[in-house]
Amino acid sequence: MPFRLRGMLWACAIAAGLFAPARASGTEQPTRPAEPDGKALFTEKTCVTCHAIGGPSAGAGPELTQVALHRDHAWLVAWLTDPPAIKKDTDMPRLKWDSPDQMETIIAYLVSAQKPVPAADSSDGQKLFADYRCGACHRLNGKGGKPQFSDLTALGKKRDAATIEKWISDPQGAKKGTFMPAFKLSTAERGALVKFLYVKK
Repeated sequence: MPFRLRGMLWACAIAAGLFAPARASGTEQPTRPAEPDGKALFTEKTCVTCHAIGGPSAGAGPELTQVALHRDHAWLVAWLTDPPAIKKDTDMPRLKWDSPDQMETIIAYLVSAQKPVPAADSSDGQKLFADYRCGACHRLNGKGGKPQFSDLTALGKKRDAATIEKWISDPQGAKKGTFMPAFKLSTAERGALVKFLYVKK
């Protein structure tokens, strides 16, 4: 083969990387582990059997779209660690976590799923009931809710407005040990919800 042709082939081979020098041992870039996927883990841990995010759940548990508005991080950790310790008659099982990071991944997914409550809805009890996903637990006028939680359809016939407001303002003060969370509501929002629920349906 002519010298000139051999030189051209050699140059092409180098350009193509066929004879690239080997990297020195220990200089390889470490492969970054994949970021944990909360949505996938939500399915893997069978949370989807009872719960849903973004819409009503078909299982025994409430949907969790707005759960991070109802419960803080410490409560979620305690619940995911040992549900019966918080609610002894719950159907929620103790999950087996491979690591604390798995639990945190699920919590981060729940936090990311929450929807902001429009300020314009602060005087509209019906919209607030939907915004806060009260129907995830409570049935109202034949819609939503789960059997283990109170049906609020006839609440106005059973409780006066002051009692309803006290319950919404401070559930533990109204009934110690209740599973009902304390909502961070403005005075206007609380008043709108009371007015909406007090209607004698």
